[in-house]
Amino acid sequence: MRRDINIIMKISIIVPVYNAEKTIEYCIDSIITQKTKFEIELILVEDYSTDRSYEICLALKKKYTEIKLYRTNGKGVSAARNTGLSHSTGDVVGFCDSDDIYEKDVFEKVRLFFENKDIDIVIGGFYYSKKDSLNTVVQETHSHNRQGHLLYNKILNDGRILGSVCNKFYRAESIRDFSFLTELEYCEDLVFNAELVEKNNLKAVIVGYPIYHYIINEESATNNKDRLFTNDSRLKYIVALERLLGEASDRKYKAFTEYKIVTLALDFLFHDYVDGERKSNLKEAVDKYKWGFLNTIIVNLPFGGLKWLVKGFIVSIRGLRGN
Repeated sequence: MRRDINIIMKISIIVPVYNAEKTIEYCIDSIITQKTKFEIELILVEDYSTDRSYEICLALKKKYTEIKLYRTNGKGVSAARNTGLSHSTGDVVGFCDSDDIYEKDVFEKVRLFFENKDIDIVIGGFYYSKKDSLNTVVQETHSHNRQGHLLYNKILNDGRILGSVCNKFYRAESIRDFSFLTELEYCEDLVFNAELVEKNNLKAVIVGYPIYHYIINEESATNNKDRLFTNDSRLKYIVALERLLGEASDRKYKAFTEYKIVTLALDFLFHDYVDGERKSNLKEAVDKYKWGFLNTIIVNLPFGGLKWLVKGFIVSIRGLRGN
């Protein structure tokens, strides 16, 4: 594919692939067709799919010189991303899921931000749509810089930012010593981002337009409610966040993490399918981390803090009534 000859940087896009035969070509097309001065390195990591994903990836590798193809052995998305990171050679790194796409020509916008050597992460808005629908809702923010505690809190608690790595691009040298925790089944993206920001005090620019398009797969594991809980009825999201809490270096980071745990617990307590020991464990988490939640409620008012305070009050009233 022809590109502008004035290439000044390389971008590595890592795409884990598992049972994606219906979507992978669409995903790759959104990457290969970007008009940009970036040199593109597209790293596909196929995780021993049970469909034709690997054969399709092989054919695409022959078609596009930008593609590198590796395989993991059914180890999951975190291991696939780690494999991609270990083989990446770009100055900037991005992650794309195999059933999603990038918006048109966003790489060049991102490249211009990374010309500023002080910027470590570029965070963009995103679209959500169901697999068979073109109706979209954009989650936007305004362009501004954040770092330290403020960035950490936004990654955990601002729904317009998301904990995901897919609506973000990273300066490669900033994430070179980091990897995804393969033992986590959920929230591995959020833990990766939060630890990255906490330990390195990185600066991010948050842009006010969509760069990524999530295609919602209602058959995915995230939508299988029973798989969200461990065998001892603990919410896996909270298990991951408690690990992050244990690594937090100071009280502010801990409090923002506790706020996230409480809001997750409150959210699930209002689902009809949560009962018995699951409900008891969620209520226990609310009680255990309530002080961190209350201490950060003011700063999180723009992110729905008042709504969560009301829900917490309702849960406490129900508890007093024995419900």
